[in-house]
Amino acid sequence: MKKRPNHCQNRRLAARIRADRRAGQLVLAVASAATATATSTLLAWALAHLPW
Repeated sequence: MKKRPNHCQNRRLAARIRADRRAGQLVLAVASAATATATSTLLAWALAHLPW
């Protein structure tokens, strides 16, 4: 059996890519949640303060 240092590097790289993708998804989720919260807060404030 020949040793393949390449394989280990590839696996490490794949793990890092997977971790990066997960972090990206987390950032996107947090950003979208924050946007939704800000939008609903703004909407509620506007509804409360508009002269009807």
